[in-house]
Amino acid sequence: MNHEQYHQRIDFVKSLLQLNALQSKSIDPIEYVMDCPFPYNNFIYHVTLESPISRPMTIKSSQSDKAQPGTVPFPAHSASLLIRLSNSDPRTGLNNNNRVENEVAFMVLVRQALAKTKYSHIIPDVYSWADTDSGQAFTMQQYMPGTIPAKTFEALSLEDKSIVLGQMADILALLQQFDIPKTVEMFGGLKFDEHGNVASGQMSLFKGEPSTTYKDFIRSIFKIKLQEADENPVIVGWEENGLRAKLDKFIGHQLDEILKDYEQVRRVLIHGDLTTNNILFDANTLQVTALLDFDFSYVATAAEEFFGFSFGNISGGKLPGPFETGANLSLRQAMLSGFRTPFLNADTSTIQWDVAKAWDKELVRAGAAKPATIPHFEDIADIYWLQDKISPFELDSPVMRRRKTAEQLRSIRNETEEMIVKFLDRFNTSSGGDFSN
Repeated sequence: MNHEQYHQRIDFVKSLLQLNALQSKSIDPIEYVMDCPFPYNNFIYHVTLESPISRPMTIKSSQSDKAQPGTVPFPAHSASLLIRLSNSDPRTGLNNNNRVENEVAFMVLVRQALAKTKYSHIIPDVYSWADTDSGQAFTMQQYMPGTIPAKTFEALSLEDKSIVLGQMADILALLQQFDIPKTVEMFGGLKFDEHGNVASGQMSLFKGEPSTTYKDFIRSIFKIKLQEADENPVIVGWEENGLRAKLDKFIGHQLDEILKDYEQVRRVLIHGDLTTNNILFDANTLQVTALLDFDFSYVATAAEEFFGFSFGNISGGKLPGPFETGANLSLRQAMLSGFRTPFLNADTSTIQWDVAKAWDKELVRAGAAKPATIPHFEDIADIYWLQDKISPFELDSPVMRRRKTAEQLRSIRNETEEMIVKFLDRFNTSSGGDFSN
């Protein structure tokens, strides 16, 4: 799948270098596995030049010889750079309309958010970029030093893990506390306006224009998830047993009650994939050297960073769902209470309680908003849980469907339907939309 256009991609990288009279000594793929069963979102290449450039230069693209918004000149004495090619294959599920522009614009704001802190140097500079309207979408950007701690995170001592987690908490707090510029007026993605200012635009995770209100933002995601369910040969729009009518009623009417206090909610920067996989560290000191991959980034509320992909490889990073039992239920209760609930007798075979508590402690120290302090977090988390169940990955992904028999797919579908019905019934029988009881 991913290797089909390998040589064409290498030729494209060479053409970018040739356009700028840069001679490469080597072009090396990064984090590339030829037989990966899932499509890569991006193909990344580390380019080493034959010799360092002698003076700063504006990197040209096929779109323009002029500097683009969000870019800086390629510095003098540089001997390497990173070229990142976006995969426009529909199987990635990403919106390619202004995907690269969204990423570059977000990097501009994150640099501002981290300015005048010890993290001011960790966002790569961008030298040139193009979106799919010119053909192959790409960015040419700074090659950052460091190693990926995700490969060794589990082997670290709790003390060293806390060093890593503490820096992630610092960065999260700075993103949450940043005052978004007035030119960004909506929930969703980013773009550059005609003056080069960062403005609201489409996001890469979902198709559609940005939303004026948080309610509209949440509804837009439901709309996309229902479209996915409609096109799914296993789910068939949840029409069977009348479930679709119940979902439509919930989204059309009952959702308003849950979101009634979100009219004036503060908008914040969401990285969208804030994990140890996207942070580089100095191998000796464990100090962060780079924050990477803003492909999923968007503007929403403080709650959104705790959904989706962020913190997924940290115990205590993701809130377990509303119908969990055992250790996962204990973890949910601990996260929502700020770890004030007793969990000492909980099962430790699946939950790393020391890591979960260390992460919570670092969030408190950094002054970051977290599940226990974000207003109405549980209700919002459960809404995202429902969105995920409407179009779950194991049924939505063609790769995952091919790995299952028809009977297995039907069983997964039935189990998912039961959970959705249970969720909607509990809402209907509760007085305030509290799904936790």
